[in-house]
Parts: sequence; structure tokens; C-alpha cells
Amino acid sequence: DHLHRTTRRTNLALVPLGYADGIPRAATGRAEVWVRGRRAPLIGWVSMDQIVIDAGPQRVAVGDEVVVFGKGDRGEPTAADWARWAGTNEHEIYTGIGARVTRRHVNQAAAIERASA
Repeated sequence: DHLHRTTRRTNLALVPLGYADGIPRAATGRAEVWVRGRRAPLIGWVSMDQIVIDAGPQRVAVGDEVVVFGKGDRGEPTAADWARWAGTNEHEIYTGIGARVTRRHVNQAAAIERASA
């Protein structure tokens, strides 16, 4: 089931997230992530534990940040983008994030203060 063949020299990167982590398989062949300041398409199938992205001419290294979805203010994909690619809604994208994905609370004190106001 080879879904993708490169037509040019390129750099591919394996991202250790898959459908067990909430990456919707229905987004296969349509989705993008943000790496090194630009979007990179997913190529091939979304598998249980990994996806492969086409980073183009730029080199990527172990430890480089890959943004699956964010606010979109830098150009990164949003949950709305993922919902469109998967043919679903944003809530399903958010609630599909699996327990294996580490949660990191940023500005937790500010969030608690807003919630109690």
C-alpha cells in the first residue's frame, strides 16, 4: 500500500505519534504539521505509533519541535485544519488525544485565576 513516492530529493522525518495518540487516520494524505518554520505534509499512512512527514530540502534532527496543531498564529495547523482533513469536528480532534501524549500546563496559575473569576 505505498501511498507516496517522492519525485525529488527530499528529507523525510518520522514523528512518533499515530492514531493511538489521536492522529486521525482519516487525515492520511491530507494533513500537515509545522516543523522548522513551515508546514510539512504527512506522507503515507497514519499508523498506530508514527507518521512520516516530507520536510522538503530542509534538514530536521532528533529533538526538533514538530507542532501537530496550535493557535495558527505562526502558520501552524490548527485543530480546525485537522478536523477538515479528517472530515470531523474540532471537538473530536481534541478529545481524541490519547493518554500516551504528555500534557504540559503552561501558565497554569493564570488559567486557574481566570477560571475562578
